[in-house]
Amino acid sequence: MSSAISNFSAFSSDLRNQFKSDVGAVRNDVKQRNQDVQQARQDIQAGDQAGAQQAFDAAKQLTTTIQTDRTAVGSLRTEVKGYQTDVASYKQAVQAGDATAAKAALDQVTSDRKQLRSDFAAFYQSNNPGGPAGPPTIKPGDDAGGAAPVPPVSVNA
Repeated sequence: MSSAISNFSAFSSDLRNQFKSDVGAVRNDVKQRNQDVQQARQDIQAGDQAGAQQAFDAAKQLTTTIQTDRTAVGSLRTEVKGYQTDVASYKQAVQAGDATAAKAALDQVTSDRKQLRSDFAAFYQSNNPGGPAGPPTIKPGDDAGGAAPVPPVSVNA
């Protein structure tokens, strides 16, 4: 169990780091949008209608991006909580000696990991067009190509 649990812990740590990075990207977009709005105000006061329009258009585009990203981050947060719940179920089943429940929970954790990797990669790509194919902290194969083997479980009689 300890190798599977340490594998879960490493993946969970990567998730936390990636999630913080993704939330940071949204915060940076909000900051940039606020700067664009401020620039539009300054351009209006200076009588620069073209500059104000350009700054306003940039702010409007970032607003749409921010709304989309906030929705995606909320979904990712929900998925991460589901993953954490499934890992806890796996640990509980192993501790209880229930091999069938441990296998079912491990299958769910494996599915969760694949989905999370895919969703984080999609979010990363949407915020880094033309960049690498996926987030730097969650690499394909970080779980050795699949689920960790189910450790031997003794059934309590």
